[in-house]
Amino acid sequence: MWYQGRCRSIQLAQSLSDIVSSLDAAYAPSRQLIQQQVDALPAAADAQIQGLQGQQSQAFNDITNGARDRGIGFSGIPLSEQAKYTAGTFLPAVANVRASQNSQKTSLLDALNNIGIDQQKTALGVQQQQEQQDFQREQADRAAQAARDAAAASASQLGSLFGGGQQTAPDAYASLGSQKQNAANAIVSLLKTNDPALINNTLTAITKSANNGNLYDKYKLDLINMYKSQSGYGPLLQKALSYMPTGGGGGLSVGVAQPTQRITF
Repeated sequence: MWYQGRCRSIQLAQSLSDIVSSLDAAYAPSRQLIQQQVDALPAAADAQIQGLQGQQSQAFNDITNGARDRGIGFSGIPLSEQAKYTAGTFLPAVANVRASQNSQKTSLLDALNNIGIDQQKTALGVQQQQEQQDFQREQADRAAQAARDAAAASASQLGSLFGGGQQTAPDAYASLGSQKQNAANAIVSLLKTNDPALINNTLTAITKSANNGNLYDKYKLDLINMYKSQSGYGPLLQKALSYMPTGGGGGLSVGVAQPTQRITF
């Protein structure tokens, strides 16, 4: 699944099945060990039963020898005593082996199931973390796009103010080309600092440069004039222009030292 739109496309978190598969390598050793124990149960049970069968054979020999010692063994095999041993000792022992085998198998299969459950829980946690990261990236992209839209809107506004044919600014600054947008972005960024001291110092430098003939900074001063009179930044600019640093000194006098036609402060 993807987010599509004006922001860049962002691939969302992996599917749960893909994450589970990526975790197989970590869980496989434990799973294989338990499966080996499950597979070994039948052979282990058969070996125990073979041992019981050996005990049964020995018991039958003991029963026969005992009968002979009593002088009754030559009349035939004491089947009743053998049957008694089989029913009372051998078969219960075999049943216990099978029950133990089934109990161990159930316990091991539960352990296998718990490994699968833990793997699913781990995968879900990874997926949720990825989704959170994707959400944060999307929010950052949307914020960046909003900033680009705001910059474009600001440039459009400036274009309408200076491109209506009632002022000579577009012709005067035509040689700046794409630098006009850079100047607009710089001024907007400066005003958004909301820092009168910084704005004062920057405007001082811009004014000096503009009065020395720098066309790029002259254009910036025209933008400042526009924001001073036709935007919500007027009070901030007035405060910046009258800013007096601690320890004395006067406010900024923009464009006074070497006044030019384009500087109107």
